Amino acid sequence: MKKETTMLEQIIDYCSKNGITSYELAKHLPLSQVALHGILSGSTTRPRIKNIKLIYDYLLKNENISNVVNEPAAVYETGFDKKITDAEKRIKELEQKLKSKDPDLTPLAIEMIKKIIEGLYEEISIHQKAKNDFIDYKNE
Repeated sequence: MKKETTMLEQIIDYCSKNGITSYELAKHLPLSQVALHGILSGSTTRPRIKNIKLIYDYLLKNENISNVVNEPAAVYETGFDKKITDAEKRIKELEQKLKSKDPDLTPLAIEMIKKIIEGLYEEISIHQKAKNDFIDYKNE
């Protein structure tokens, strides 16, 4: 059975194959070159999930990295991350539906989808605040 690659493995592989250095990434990300070097070289054994996602999102947007993987729930920093990710996925699905030329999309259906998306953004905001409170409490 083929082993699924993790997001971190994809980042390391992509940067290695395309000559992207920690120096280049540091120019575009709020991470130090030293931190990025540790992540890309594998010497940082447990990099923060938010840093991996930051790098991955940058590469996805600016370098067209492909083969997006869904990380297992165990890699999330908190349980709130999974809820946030699920809501973000649902928003993308609904936005795609709005962009489609589906003849079943009546003005009322479009309005309802927009309200659902708005509610999902509120949900994400609530989960993010709860996550931040949880992390602050944990770090005290």
